[in-house]
Amino acid sequence: MSKTLISGLLVASFILTYTNSVSASILVIDSEGEITWNVLSFDSSNLSIPQSSSIEVKGLAKGKTDANSVVSLEKDSGGKISLTVASDNGERKLDVSDVKEELIELEERPSVQKMTIGVYENSFSLVQKGIKALTEFPLSVNPKTAKIVLETPTGEKYLSILPYEAAEMTLRTKWLNKIIGSQVKIIEENRELQYQVFGERVFNLLNIYEYSVPVEVRLSTSTGEVLSVKAPIWYKVVGFLLT
Repeated sequence: MSKTLISGLLVASFILTYTNSVSASILVIDSEGEITWNVLSFDSSNLSIPQSSSIEVKGLAKGKTDANSVVSLEKDSGGKISLTVASDNGERKLDVSDVKEELIELEERPSVQKMTIGVYENSFSLVQKGIKALTEFPLSVNPKTAKIVLETPTGEKYLSILPYEAAEMTLRTKWLNKIIGSQVKIIEENRELQYQVFGERVFNLLNIYEYSVPVEVRLSTSTGEVLSVKAPIWYKVVGFLLT
C-alpha cells in the first residue's frame, strides 16, 4: 500500500474522529479565557436554590464570547436555528442548525448552578440539574442584568424562576408528587409566561396498591405562584385530606 494512500486514510480517520468528538461537545470558555471542548454532565443532587444575582456565559458552541455578551437563540419558519452574539465589539450571527447537543453553557452565581440551553425535539431546551424546560419562544441571556428573556407574541418576558426551582416549587404545593419525564413546558397564556407541569399524585394505599391521579399545574415564571390546577373535581376537593 502506497504512503500516499496510507496518509490519506490516516487523515480521513482523524477528520471523522474529530467530527464525532465535536458533535458530542460544546465549546467551554473558563475563567482564565482558555477554550476547550467539553462534554457536559449534570449534577442531580438536591441543593438549595439561591437568588440569582448575576449570570455569566461560560461556554458557547461554534464561537467565542466575552462575559458581557448578549447571546440569543431563534428559529425561523424553515427550522433554521440561529445563535446571535452581541457585544461591545459588534454582532455576530451563527447558523447552529447542525449542532445536536447543548448550544450554550451558563454558570449562575452566587453559588455555582450550571444550566445548559440547546434544542430538543424542535423546541429550545433549558436543562438544570436534570429538569428540562421546553419552549417555542426565542430567548436571550444578558449577563449584565442577570436576566434570561423570552420573546413571546406579547413582548419580552423575564424568566425569573429557573427550571429546577420551578420543579421544586411545584412539588412543594403537594398537588402532585411526580413530574412526568422530569420535563416541563414554558408557555404563555393571558399575556403571562408560565410553567406548564404535567404530573401525577400517587397515593400509596396500605402499602399494597398505588393509585395515580393525573394533574396539570401552571406556575408563574416570575413569582412561582400557582396560577391554575387541572385535576379531577373529587381530587381538588379531598386531595389534601388523602395525604
